[in-house]
Amino acid sequence: LTTLEAGSGFDDMAPLTAMIGDARVVSLGETAHLNGSFYKVKHRLVEFLVTQMGFTVFAIEAPFGCASRVNAYIHGSENVPRDALNALAFTAWRTEEVLDMLIWMREYNASHENRLKFYGFDNKPVFDAARVVYDYLNTTSSNTAYNGLLLDWTTGQFDPYQQDRIASVTPDVEDLIAYLEGRRPASGQDHPKWRFVVQNAEVLLQHLEFWGSISAISEASDMRDRHMADNVNWIIDFEEGAKTVLWAANAHITSLPGAGCMGEYLRRTYGDDMIVIALISNRRIPAPPGGEGREAGTGTLEAFLAQAGLEISMIDFRSMPKGIVADYFNSPVRSVQGVKTIYPLSYDAVLFVESTHEAEPLARKE
Repeated sequence: LTTLEAGSGFDDMAPLTAMIGDARVVSLGETAHLNGSFYKVKHRLVEFLVTQMGFTVFAIEAPFGCASRVNAYIHGSENVPRDALNALAFTAWRTEEVLDMLIWMREYNASHENRLKFYGFDNKPVFDAARVVYDYLNTTSSNTAYNGLLLDWTTGQFDPYQQDRIASVTPDVEDLIAYLEGRRPASGQDHPKWRFVVQNAEVLLQHLEFWGSISAISEASDMRDRHMADNVNWIIDFEEGAKTVLWAANAHITSLPGAGCMGEYLRRTYGDDMIVIALISNRRIPAPPGGEGREAGTGTLEAFLAQAGLEISMIDFRSMPKGIVADYFNSPVRSVQGVKTIYPLSYDAVLFVESTHEAEPLARKE
């Protein structure tokens, strides 16, 4: 590729059309969050997938309920864009690079009939998920039995580290879900809103399950990835199979069998209809510029690709020539985290950026 920058045309990206083909899901990873160069090139990939290949759903590793404010912004609400982005809760996305992408999404939606939707698929935090359920209950019924529980979340009073509280609240949330499911609206117009509210209640239960298993870190990590996969499946089903872009860490999108990661669970559902692309880099330069940067180190795939003279390149593992090339990539290679990885087992492709810069933190004011 010739540039990281969105708005630069698509001549150099033409091979991606055949590479992605008829895939309904494209997962875009990143070695680590808060990498501004990754965010820029992913914005460019999103621009390509939306405008050239008909993708209409974007979902990111962010809280399910909190993404509603961003979705409202890109559909023309009067929300201040920085406020909408701050609603995502995670510092990782509060950057100028991600803000630029949201502004582009809003501009795109303003001039296109087939508009882009924005979702989060994580199970924590859940204050906005609780708010969605609370608002629905208090506008559609007189049942106030769940108000105290929901307000504890919306006001930040619920302590997820209190295991006794989790055990006592879980039956209440299960009862809440059953109550909502029993209020299925007869009107077709109200049905999508009801489904969305029920899913937000399901995310509350996921949240409790996650924190209830937090004493076993590996179990909690696997549970979080399973929940994220479940939420992605729900999003795609809710959007009637719309072509979907996912954005998360490499560690979540990997489809390595037995890894217990989101990508593995999604692979079982979508098979070859999903393309998994890891983003990797050889050098990450701290902001502000001037530091020497941190290099991946000898023996890593990143260092090997830098030695080959690549700058910004997509490597499709599904079309490798046989012989020495396939032998290299299908052998264990040390990753920047120090773990031996056979990349084609984990990802369909990698996007390599030789030198990357830290993301620019979101400015506090307009």
